[in-house]
Amino acid sequence: MKDDFFSAPGLRIQRQVDKWNGPMYLAWKPNASMCFGDRKALLKFCSWPIKTPTGDRLREWLNSFDETSTTPAP
Repeated sequence: MKDDFFSAPGLRIQRQVDKWNGPMYLAWKPNASMCFGDRKALLKFCSWPIKTPTGDRLREWLNSFDETSTTPAP
């Protein structure tokens, strides 16, 4: 299982991938934590708007996994 982390003030997200469930995101913010399989629900839980430094960095981090997974193997 591969782990990856994203952290910002008041927010921490751990990405886990396994062969049965695919990518899962465990998100923590003060007084709440939830597990997500859907990015849209994760972004709603995080509630960081676009066009803020942290919001843009979070979306770039999520999009970085799309680029690596769609690269064809030689």
